[in-house]
Amino acid sequence: MAARIASASPRRHARVGRRAKKTESEEVVTEERSPNGRHDLRLERLAPWVGWGAVGVVLAVLRPASPFEWDEVLYQRALDGYDVARHSPHPPGAPAFVGAAGLLRLAVGDPQLALQLVTVACALGALLLVFALARTEGAERTTAFAGAGVLAAMPAFLFYSNVGLSDVPATAGLLAAMLACLRAVDEPRRLPVAAGVAALALGVRPQLIPALLPIGLAAVLVGVRRRAWKPLAVALGVGVAVSAAIWLPAVLATGPERFRAALADHSRYWIEVEKKVRLPGAPLGKVMQHWLLDPLGSPPTAVAFWILAALGAVAWWRSGRRRLVVVAGGTALVYVVSAAFAMNLNASVRYVLPTLALAALLAGGVLATRGRWVRAVLGVALVTWAGVGLGWGWPVLAKRREPAPVWSALTWVTEHYDPRRTTVVFDGVFRPHAQYVLRRAGFNPELVEGDRVYPAELRPRGDVVLITPWPIPGSEVLFERVWPSAALRQLTMGRYARCTVQRAPSGPGPLFSPGFHSEERGLVLWGPGRVQLGGGPALSTQVCPLTFPVTLEKPGSPPTVVERGSCRDVTLAPGAAGAIVLRAPAYLHALLKPMLFRPVS
Repeated sequence: MAARIASASPRRHARVGRRAKKTESEEVVTEERSPNGRHDLRLERLAPWVGWGAVGVVLAVLRPASPFEWDEVLYQRALDGYDVARHSPHPPGAPAFVGAAGLLRLAVGDPQLALQLVTVACALGALLLVFALARTEGAERTTAFAGAGVLAAMPAFLFYSNVGLSDVPATAGLLAAMLACLRAVDEPRRLPVAAGVAALALGVRPQLIPALLPIGLAAVLVGVRRRAWKPLAVALGVGVAVSAAIWLPAVLATGPERFRAALADHSRYWIEVEKKVRLPGAPLGKVMQHWLLDPLGSPPTAVAFWILAALGAVAWWRSGRRRLVVVAGGTALVYVVSAAFAMNLNASVRYVLPTLALAALLAGGVLATRGRWVRAVLGVALVTWAGVGLGWGWPVLAKRREPAPVWSALTWVTEHYDPRRTTVVFDGVFRPHAQYVLRRAGFNPELVEGDRVYPAELRPRGDVVLITPWPIPGSEVLFERVWPSAALRQLTMGRYARCTVQRAPSGPGPLFSPGFHSEERGLVLWGPGRVQLGGGPALSTQVCPLTFPVTLEKPGSPPTVVERGSCRDVTLAPGAAGAIVLRAPAYLHALLKPMLFRPVS
């Protein structure tokens, strides 16, 4: 890919420039011959700006009412005190993104609003950069605008364009660096600007390195071939200076040794824990679904998008914009392949945005297809796709105007309970949310243990409440909030759509640990779960797995495996000594029949 980019000669770009000038001159002639020419030309140039402004208004008005993703809270914590070792934010950090939000926070005060406004600005910038990339390669205004319009209508891009996360800013950073490098390929004197923009983009997301390497290498090779030693030397200095200005404060704020240790811990987690959620450990079909289908709405709309992108690439190629196809298509492919090997597929709907932005640019190329009627048909298909994408994603945007379930539940606890006499136990999936909200309100929350029961009498003269996604069997539900949207679950990690505040029942009845939760289909077990009697006489029940075998541990007996489809009778004596423990297979949810209790005869 670097060789193809570097092979573009000044003569080729002179031809592109002459074609662009010819097009402009033809517009002037048309304007002079037609009484409405000037008016039509102004409308053509004004339309993209009207659309761009409309997108900005929509993103500003439909900002989420509260954080919902794990990383959102980490970025908000980073505005209070940047410390990668405390995952504020998570390693290796995003100092350029957090720094920009920190400056804006001085004006607006609210950390969530500051992060969201930075993201909105970057989303609008990304649309302009898609337009600029196409125009730089000689595309007509309408065709360039089509690529930006496709990106604006894309469900995943629209969803994350006003969320306080670094994915959309990283997308804008990649596009800006690509544009700067392309201009440096044409004019090596622009190398210092390209180096500075690339360093800034990597300050937002270091994971962009594989995507920027080919185009950056091409710019350097062209500079060497043309003996542009001074621009190359200045570019090196600018890159180092900008990188130091971004990363050195972040390292010092964390502490050099703690920063290094945080990176080492993060690497170990990536190697040991995440190997099954990325290539080559994850199934290829699952990877393709998460990376290439889920961000685009329904499977038919996703397939239609990739077909349009392929047809657009062919049209760009046949119209002479081959460098655009090589750069956009090659960079998109390098990024998505490297990301699939390096990043968690569960969050790929936002990780993949840089690739989708470049694919949108290619899809806009269908308007460069030869043949009036073919171009018209493909144009209608492009507009139809954009309309379907907007229709699929719009209800989700409106839904986020309500506080997220976990935020609503945590806020409810702070409003109804006294932190001096309340023990709050939270599920690990809500860790940053619970710590951020509850500690600010004076609580000292505890992380739930899946095989421990939490009776109402655990804290004398106080309250014990549990915050989990689903109700624990037999518990008293105090507050529950659900976002019943399959589209929202698809566009997020799928684990923040439900939150329940509850407490264990008082009395001698059976108590279930948070390893269990209740669903309409039955009793679900994740990891280890304990069933214990609070008091009273001994009770008997049955353990009946429906999906996976579970391991049963009873006092005084060795562990036994209860196979799927079979049942095992068990007896529980009062107290911890008479409890049973069930263990589901690692990383699997095991479904069991509801456990019915009866006195021992």
